Amino acid sequence: MNALNQHTKKQAILLMVIILLLSLLSGCSSQQNTMTIDGKSVTLNLESREIQADEQVYHYVTDEAQIEIEYPNGMVFRRVYEAEGTVDDWIKTTETVDTTYLDKMGYFEPNVLINQVIRFSPDSDSNQKDSPSALGVFLVTLGILNVLFPKWFWNIQYGWRYKNTEPTDTAINIQRLGGIIAIIVGFILML
Repeated sequence: MNALNQHTKKQAILLMVIILLLSLLSGCSSQQNTMTIDGKSVTLNLESREIQADEQVYHYVTDEAQIEIEYPNGMVFRRVYEAEGTVDDWIKTTETVDTTYLDKMGYFEPNVLINQVIRFSPDSDSNQKDSPSALGVFLVTLGILNVLFPKWFWNIQYGWRYKNTEPTDTAINIQRLGGIIAIIVGFILML
């Protein structure tokens, strides 16, 4: 009986490690996001802070107060966020920049690029909705294991304190209830 119990514990530990690794991998997000805008394939690289569309490479800088987009020819569009609204301005250019000029150069309008930067930025709300919270995935995993192996978890928490003891049915049910609560909280965090 004891050998069977040891075998079950090893299986449970292996299962936990596999589920934990899978949950950590599911929380990883790509540093590159590819999309199609106006028929062009566009790649937004969060690490290098570049937007590449065909042969054109745009660079961007962001903080809480502003976004700057540097166009391939060196001109820079800056949007500053203020309490009253936003202030848009072209800097580092001697050209009169309007939609006609941007179309002639084959460039995207600043709003299009800014929307993609905001959409895929790690601190934007929309990006957080796309990938589950690592903590949420962990809690769901832990909760499922608690429901499936309540005796094992009871032994980890309390059984090691006493010799030759077994959990009561009430203790097992409380352990399972804790697992169900962890699953619910984990799903809430993943929303």
